[in-house]
Amino acid sequence: MFLPNKVRKYSVIDDLHIIQSVYSSFCILLSGVDILTFLGNRNEYSEQLVAVLITQVLDGLSYLQWRGICHLDLQPDNLVLASARFPSVKLVDFGSAHKVCASGTSVPVNGLTDYIAPEVLFENKAYPNTDIWSLGVITYLLLSGVTPFRGDTEEDRKSNIQCVRYMFEWLPSTTTQEATRFLMLIFKRDPSKRPAVDECLEHRWLNETDFMVRKRERAPVPANRIRTREHKSDEESQDLGNEKKSGGENGPVPLSIDHMSGAFFILCILSSLSLVCFFLELCSTRTLRDPRSGGGKKV
Repeated sequence: MFLPNKVRKYSVIDDLHIIQSVYSSFCILLSGVDILTFLGNRNEYSEQLVAVLITQVLDGLSYLQWRGICHLDLQPDNLVLASARFPSVKLVDFGSAHKVCASGTSVPVNGLTDYIAPEVLFENKAYPNTDIWSLGVITYLLLSGVTPFRGDTEEDRKSNIQCVRYMFEWLPSTTTQEATRFLMLIFKRDPSKRPAVDECLEHRWLNETDFMVRKRERAPVPANRIRTREHKSDEESQDLGNEKKSGGENGPVPLSIDHMSGAFFILCILSSLSLVCFFLELCSTRTLRDPRSGGGKKV
C-alpha cells in the first residue's frame, strides 16, 4: 500500500522495491528540511498552514495505526518536507517504531522528553493513541513557538507532563477556539481518552469548509519564536557534540565522521545495492524455451 506521508522503512532488505524505498528516504533526508526550518524561514504564517501540515502528519499516522504500529519518536526533526514550494510532510526515522496492542506494550523510552507521552515516560508502555500525544505537542509548538510542558529543568518538564500542566497564554491571542479545543481533546493523561487518528482528522479545527479555511487564514502566527527555538537547538546540538568529542566520565570517545559525508557515504552504498538488486531481479527472471518455436515463456 502506498502512503504519500510516510517514508517506508524495512528491517530486512529483500527486494528491489525495498531498496528503492530506503534510497528515496535518504534522498528526502538529504534534500528536504524539517518542519521548524520550513516555518522559521517565514516572517509569519497562518494557522491554516499549520492545519494543513498537521493533517498530513495524521495521514501518515493513520497508516501506522492501521498496521498497529506507533512511531514513538514523533518530533519536529522527524517531520521532513521534501519541497518548500509544495509542502508535503514525510514521517522519517522509524528506529523507535514498535507494534502495540490495546492493552499496552512495553517499550523503551526514546526521544526528547518534551514530546514523550506520559505513559511511555513513566510506565514504559505504549498504546495505539500514544503518538497522538506527541502530535498535540507538535501542534502546540507550531502554533506558539514553544512546547506546552516546558520547564527550567528536566524534572520540571517531567512533572508538567505527568500532571498535564500547560497554559494557553503562550498561544497567540489570534489562535482560534477550534485549535485550543483540539489541543484540549488530545492532552489527556489516560491514552484511552485521547482521540484516535480518524477522530482528529474529523475534528472541526481541521475542517475544510470555506468558513474554517478563512477563519484559520485570519489567524497569523509569528515565526520569531520558531527561529529562536531553532537557534537554541543548534547551540544545544553543538554543545552536545563538543561534549562527546572531549569525553565524559568514561574518557574520550572516538570522533564520528562528518554528518553530510556520512550521509553521502550511505547514499553511495544504497546506490550500489540498488544496482545489485536490479541485476539480481534480471537473473531471477527465468525463461523456459519452447523447442518447437524457439520462443520463451517467463515464469
